[in-house]
Parts: sequence; C-alpha cells; structure tokens
Amino acid sequence: MRNLVLAAVAAMLWQSPARAVSSPANSTVPPFVLLEGHAQGVPDTTTGAILIVARDFANNPVPGRTIEFRILNCPGARLGLDQLQPGVSTRCATHGVTAVTNLDGIVRFAVLGGGDPSGPPGTGPCAQIYSGGVLIGTSRVAYLD
Repeated sequence: MRNLVLAAVAAMLWQSPARAVSSPANSTVPPFVLLEGHAQGVPDTTTGAILIVARDFANNPVPGRTIEFRILNCPGARLGLDQLQPGVSTRCATHGVTAVTNLDGIVRFAVLGGGDPSGPPGTGPCAQIYSGGVLIGTSRVAYLD
C-alpha cells in the first residue's frame, strides 16, 4: 500500500513540459504592443518586438508551446499576411500571429501590421495572448498607420 501511495505522489509531481499547462499568473506578457512595419522585407523590431514567457503552475518554463497573439477585438487593427520572420506566421481565422516557445519557454517576435485611421480608438486591452489554447494575458494595441 505504501509503495502504491508513493508511486501515485511521484506520478502527480512528475509533469513533462509536453503536458504542462501554462499559468496566467506565472507567465509574462507585454502590457502593450505596437504593430510594426518593415523596411525592405525586414521587420522593424527596434520598438515593437514583444517578449512572451510561458510558465506552468510550478513556475517552470514551458518549451515547445504555441503562443498566439490575437487582435480579434481590436477595431481598426490589421495584421500583415506575411510576418517576415522565421517560425512566425499569421493565422487569419483567429486574427492571430503564432510562434513556438524555445527551451526557456520564451518567444520573441514583432507583430507586423497596421490599422485604419478612421477606426475607433482602443478602449483598453483588446488583444489576447494564448499559450497552447490557454488565455495567459491581454495587451493594449497601437499602430502608426
């Protein structure tokens, strides 16, 4: 019986990164994001590169997790069809940009896009950030167009 209890406790404590669930409380998301343009096919990352860190409930990094930055609720904001960065792509169906975390649970990319100047101004955090389908935070969005 004692061995069975020890095995059950060990199984609960052991969690591989592939099964880890991202924690909104422990993950890091940017408070605001500036949609960037590009110069000669190279994203302008001097002011707009964002850094997102996915961590689980034990505060461990979550490597290999798909991060999605969605602007579905940001009126006037538009994403670029091609994000012009290796491993970063636009997902039109969700108005999102996706990338996969590295071994430290980190992803860094610029969100290429712009906006409609006649659109209504943002009223708060309109972008959602997901890690493996789990909402880990929200951000305000700005654009220079």
